[in-house]
Amino acid sequence: MQERALDELRRRKLFQQARDLLSVDSETSLGLFDQAAAIDVYLPEIEALSEDPALTDSDLRTRMREIHLARWKSKFATERYERQPELARTQQEQWGVQQIKEIFA
Repeated sequence: MQERALDELRRRKLFQQARDLLSVDSETSLGLFDQAAAIDVYLPEIEALSEDPALTDSDLRTRMREIHLARWKSKFATERYERQPELARTQQEQWGVQQIKEIFA
């Protein structure tokens, strides 16, 4: 449990660093977003992020969508979600994929 809490703190720190760098150094920012999303992806958080003025660049939005889609999909292949019934897990994954596509459209 303590390890999960430390991972979450690390994810938040990476996400904030990435957000701070988004308009200054997009390449570094994208790497940090990928590292943060490798720990976990929260849709409300990336929805709020989508309002960032730096994301008016369509290439940057596309790359953000790709990062978060890949990490969202891999999230459901972890042991944590194996206990969920397959249909429920698949529906939740597909719903999130659609949300991410809309967020970064």
